[in-house]
Amino acid sequence: MADRFASLSVDEKDRIFNNADAANTKRVTTTAVRVFREYLTSKSLSAEFETYEISELDEALANFYLEMRNKNGELYKKSTLLSYRHGIQRHLELTREVNIMKGEQFKKSVKAFKSMTNELKRQGYGAVDHYPAINEEDLAKLYDFLTSSQDVQLLQYKVGYYSEDE
Repeated sequence: MADRFASLSVDEKDRIFNNADAANTKRVTTTAVRVFREYLTSKSLSAEFETYEISELDEALANFYLEMRNKNGELYKKSTLLSYRHGIQRHLELTREVNIMKGEQFKKSVKAFKSMTNELKRQGYGAVDHYPAINEEDLAKLYDFLTSSQDVQLLQYKVGYYSEDE
C-alpha cells in the first residue's frame, strides 16, 4: 500500500516551487528586473539593487518610476508601469523580505508611483486598448457557420457561442 504522505526530494520541491508562477508572469518579472537594472546602470548606479539599503532602494525606485521610458524615449502606458512594479516586487520577494508597494519604508517611491500613474492618465497613457465589439453582420455570419453542419467540433463551438451570452 502506498504511503499517504509522499517524501519529496529537494529537487522535486524546488521544481514545484519554481513552476508556481505562469510562464508569462516569469517573463514579465524577468523583463521588469532587466529594465530596472538597465536604468540603474544608465544612472551610474550599482545594478545589484537587491543589496541596496532600504532608503537607497526607495530613492532608486522613485526615480525609476518617474524617469522610465521605452526604447523610443516615449512614456510607457500605465499598465506597463504597474506590471514592472509588480515584477520587481516578485523578484524582491525571492531575494529579501521587503514590500515596495506599501509601508513607511517606501513612502517616496509609493508617492512617485501614484504621481506618475496620475500623470500618465492625464497624458492619455492610462487607457487600455480594447478590441472593438463584433458587429451584428459578423455575428450573423458566425451563427450561420456554427449551425451549417453537424460536425462535433462545430457543436462544441456552438455551445460556447450560446454560453457567452449568459
